[in-house]
Amino acid sequence: MRLRVAVMGAAACGKTSFLKQYLQKIFQQTYFVTVGETHNTTVEVEGQEVDLDIWDTPGGRYFEALRMRAIQNCDAFLLVYAMDDFASFEKATALHEDIIEMKGPITTVFIGTKADLKSSQWLEQQHQLSDFVSRTIGCAHHEVSAKTGSGISEVFVDIVKQWQKGQKKP
Repeated sequence: MRLRVAVMGAAACGKTSFLKQYLQKIFQQTYFVTVGETHNTTVEVEGQEVDLDIWDTPGGRYFEALRMRAIQNCDAFLLVYAMDDFASFEKATALHEDIIEMKGPITTVFIGTKADLKSSQWLEQQHQLSDFVSRTIGCAHHEVSAKTGSGISEVFVDIVKQWQKGQKKP
């Protein structure tokens, strides 16, 4: 079984750091602009191995064609935003609207990065935001830290489970 997952979000919200922590167990302090990368790995969910093709999409405004290609070609989406940057959450919700417009209802999970930060007022509102994402938008929501690795593996298990559940609909 193969699942194509696009990781999308605003520029500099932590998409690549999130993926590097999941795939290589490393965290880099230095920011590098991603122009689009693909990764392959396998995740085991409930005793079944699933091959993941992960598309790390660029977040800048100059890469619209790459994002549209990812939307057209992927089966599921991880929409990433930085928990200390409300504008990145707005970008994630706008991407969700684009995905729905192009593909209809599809497996999507929202990911709040930088869960290790505790001082921001924006972070204090995360529980309300999680409820908003699940109730209003209708998607799962996870808080992760690329720095510590907290919550990251669970995201990939969850997206596979969500996708498999969607595949079993009549």
